Amino acid sequence: MEYPITPAVRFLREKKVEFVPHLYDYVEKGGAK
Repeated sequence: MEYPITPAVRFLREKKVEFVPHLYDYVEKGGAK
């Protein structure tokens, strides 16, 4: 899976933290319900 390498991703990799990346579609006026 291709995902953006953000400062947070770099930090997790640097600290050897295991994580699973997730991508979400942008939803106009979205949010939690």
